Amino acid sequence: MPKSLPQLLNPSVPISVPGSGRLTDEYRRVLSDLLNALVNRLPVTGTVEFDADASVAVLFAAPEADANYDIWFSAPDGKNYWASSKTVDGFTANASSAVTANVRYQLIRA
Repeated sequence: MPKSLPQLLNPSVPISVPGSGRLTDEYRRVLSDLLNALVNRLPVTGTVEFDADASVAVLFAAPEADANYDIWFSAPDGKNYWASSKTVDGFTANASSAVTANVRYQLIRA
């Protein structure tokens, strides 16, 4: 069972194998679990290319764990942008009217 951060920082088991300087298997598992948790929280960013469109399908390079995320847009033109049809593979980017623009987005885990 993975240990919590306080347990990791104050372990009840040895951090290294005595006399070797190598991390114990349990401590390596804990570090791996923490690293995976942190990596899964990193934001995903990208650009949506609208070409006289009001909506564009966006596909992620790698699937998300679930569709429980928010999309934030950086609008260069003052139009309203929003995401719909969110899935693990992507979402639909929408604009308030047809537009030709490159719009940056950021996926934030909810």
